Amino acid sequence: MAHETDLSGNRQIFTPDITSLLALQYSISLIRSNKLQLIIRGEWTYLGKQYFDLANSITQSPYNLLNTRLGLKIKHAELYFWERNMANIKYIAYGYDFGAVHLGNPRTFGFTFRASM
Repeated sequence: MAHETDLSGNRQIFTPDITSLLALQYSISLIRSNKLQLIIRGEWTYLGKQYFDLANSITQSPYNLLNTRLGLKIKHAELYFWERNMANIKYIAYGYDFGAVHLGNPRTFGFTFRASM
């Protein structure tokens, strides 16, 4: 015997009601020949309310994330220091129908080195 549940009026799962991103990046040549550049980047992300199950009982309130990156770039190499979730916001990254949730990453920082030919 099939059981039907009326989900009319419920919101789509894993889809914030609004998402936005503002990124500002500035680079300046440290040497006149443009071979060495300093790059500064800041990002602000806003995610609106979202639901993680069909019944809409597991929800995440809207939240903001701030990220930054600072680095040096030469012709074939880049070195960056970066930081994500600078305000150490606690948020749900993923939720499951049975009530469990996976929290988003806390404040994280590190270095990235890239080389190309």
